Amino acid sequence: MASFFVALAASPRSSSRSRALLEIAIARLQAQGAEVRYFRLEDFVAQDLLAPHISSPSLQEWNDAVARADGLLLATPVYKASFSAGLKALLDVLPERGLKDKVVLTLSTGGSKRHQLAVDHGLRPVLSVLKAVIVSESLHASEEEARRDSSGQLQWQPAVLQRLEKVLQQFWRQLPAPRGIDQSQLRQSILAARISV
Repeated sequence: MASFFVALAASPRSSSRSRALLEIAIARLQAQGAEVRYFRLEDFVAQDLLAPHISSPSLQEWNDAVARADGLLLATPVYKASFSAGLKALLDVLPERGLKDKVVLTLSTGGSKRHQLAVDHGLRPVLSVLKAVIVSESLHASEEEARRDSSGQLQWQPAVLQRLEKVLQQFWRQLPAPRGIDQSQLRQSILAARISV
């Protein structure tokens, strides 16, 4: 049976770097045969994020998907020294211990490398309270590590894609059951990734 993952792009901007980074990761997991349910903030009614109603269809779908997932990929921009408020709202509607035995990988982008502290000191404790199995290394990419070319395509520095490969391998290794991932194929597909935004 294929692994099932939930991925969340917690930026409200469709052209955000954090979303583009997440989409590379999703493509790599799907290339390995995994099923991925991809959520974006715009999939949820704004009122439900401000004053969550668990009976809302979009929040029920989120909860149901998380409940059956083997793992989650959470991508957030960092601004004002904090992770996305939309991400916090969606974590808040999960039941107590709602991430028990779920492997969680965090991806973030921000103005500088120092912004990773917002994930390490802000997001990781929230995930711990929900009893997630947190991948030991997260991935943070600063603005200077991704530039748009003349056609508007986002070009990542090779070091970012190498770090993504490393954290995805850790993600697979921490899953509870053995997964048949081809490490060399994963490396080639990540390094060859190009995302048009």
